[in-house]
Amino acid sequence: ATTTTTTTCPCPAVGHNAAHGILLCVKALFAPEGPAAALLPKGVAGVTGVTEEKTTNPGGIEPSTTERPTDALVEALAALAVGLEECAYLALESPSAACAAEWLGCAERCLSLAEEALGVADSRAFLEKLRVLTWRGTELVEGDERFAAHVDARRRSAAEIPSNAPKMHPSGTDDQRTYGQRTYEQREPRQTRASGERSNAPHDVLWAKTAARLRVKLALTGGVGPLAVDNYISVGLTTTTLITGAGALSPTVRYEARGSALKALRDAGVDVVDARLDLRALLLHVSSVALPAERRHSCARRALRLVGDWTERAVDESGDDRSAGGDVSAGDDESEDAEWATVERLASADPNERTRCAAVACLGRLAAVRVNSWERSVVTAANKTKNPGRDAANANAANAAVRRASTLVGLIAAGSSPERPEDVRRASATALAASALLSRLPPAPGGQSRTKDPETNEVKFHDDPSAGPALGEPVLRAWIVAFELLEDEDEDVRSVVASAVTSRRVWGKLGKSGVSRDASTEECLRVAFAAVATRLARWPPYERYLLLMCRGPPVDADRLRQSIEDVGVVRRLFDREADNHHAETLLLAQLAARAIARTDAVRVSVLEAELAKALDGVEAATAALAGVSGESSPGASPPGESSPGA
Repeated sequence: ATTTTTTTCPCPAVGHNAAHGILLCVKALFAPEGPAAALLPKGVAGVTGVTEEKTTNPGGIEPSTTERPTDALVEALAALAVGLEECAYLALESPSAACAAEWLGCAERCLSLAEEALGVADSRAFLEKLRVLTWRGTELVEGDERFAAHVDARRRSAAEIPSNAPKMHPSGTDDQRTYGQRTYEQREPRQTRASGERSNAPHDVLWAKTAARLRVKLALTGGVGPLAVDNYISVGLTTTTLITGAGALSPTVRYEARGSALKALRDAGVDVVDARLDLRALLLHVSSVALPAERRHSCARRALRLVGDWTERAVDESGDDRSAGGDVSAGDDESEDAEWATVERLASADPNERTRCAAVACLGRLAAVRVNSWERSVVTAANKTKNPGRDAANANAANAAVRRASTLVGLIAAGSSPERPEDVRRASATALAASALLSRLPPAPGGQSRTKDPETNEVKFHDDPSAGPALGEPVLRAWIVAFELLEDEDEDVRSVVASAVTSRRVWGKLGKSGVSRDASTEECLRVAFAAVATRLARWPPYERYLLLMCRGPPVDADRLRQSIEDVGVVRRLFDREADNHHAETLLLAQLAARAIARTDAVRVSVLEAELAKALDGVEAATAALAGVSGESSPGASPPGESSPGA
């Protein structure tokens, strides 16, 4: 568009509305499904609708043009870049956010198409200049201030209407003038925005999203041409730019821009971000600066997703986990503690339920990369040294490891209750599957050793209790939650947990669970329950769990008697409906009884003591029933029946 220069800012000769429409048309021409994309050579990734068969007129392009598609595409991209350069004032100086957003959209299409056809590292002059102009046009803070000032100026001018201004449109008809009808309303003065407050106009928000997304994409090019020399785009300082007041991840930027930047980082993939940026510095900033200050649930969820992805990549590069391969510096310990504390706080106390779900899922991924160091802390604390200070530090580290594992399992268990919403239970199942706690089972202790007295033929058992997992009861609680989720009402939740309990990650390369991946969830439950019984055999907490599942809660004679007496008194209009119609009430009890009867999961001495408790419970129940029956007067008729003489 032809421009005219004024003392304030450039303005298109055709007007901003027409310029906006022209930019929309240009962006459509260079869309992925537009005619410009049809010039890409066959086989180029990301191009749809291109087949191996030769067509006569693909996408409306003349046969003479398709003979040399790359050159024709380069010419088109060069023409677009030159045109955008001539009207760059629309992005750099214009007060119209709509025109600025569409200018950036055209630049994004041009650069994306150039990367597909020529590669990211291409340094043609028109592309280098376009990258520099685009980077300047994505200054988030400066753009917000410019557009907000323009909106405020328009509002002030609208509020300053003279008191003697006509109340009808000047071009109104005679009838309108006769009856004094208005064709526009007399605007009341509006309060101007406070200093520094951003405009929430739709086009201002669209510009912020486009600018943040494009700024991240430019940063992920790794610095090409002149941008590689400039400090704000070099590989070493890109992360600093993104986290300062002028960057896309800064909390001072509007939340739409932050969300768009986080989404662009997510869509780019971990490989690209790790190759082009300082992944550890980005992870440290997002987890310790951006995430604690984030108040928008959409941005917080995307940041949690990135924290999980980037943490796993950082661990993969080190080989095992952050503490693998040597001592960990104090700074690394502090960053881990801060990262875990931030995500744990969001998972337990954030007011938004979707954020809590995302945080629980992220916490499971963080636990997976820390579980090895947790176990080492517990083992190290068990091996006492002659240094009291070191022993105390090891004990504190072990307690912290077990406490974090317990916290995670507690959050998962709270979210897996049948009365919780489906997405909450699914997040708990995802966190459980990702946490690697299910794979921390100890080796099978084997059967109990026994001897036979030759004189009395009495069999004596000599096994001591097994040590159980290194992390202790959190591993058992994780498996208990897994057993319950395998009977969840939602099929997706059951499939997530079934995949976890039958994976090689849990049972090793040989697949010790003995069940195929496509088996039903009930079959997975049965086989996994038996396999866990062999690994946790004769471990006191597991023995208590099996016995509790078989006998249920202890019998209290007084409470049982009161319940029986209330049967004929308490009447309910509606009984409470079950939260989970899929679960079988007695299935876990039957599996526990089978594990006790067919394996050495529970020691004989413990079974003898439990048998005595069971007999006491039977006596208590009998006494309660007898007491209720004895309170009835002799010869009294049962309820609902009349006496013989009535």
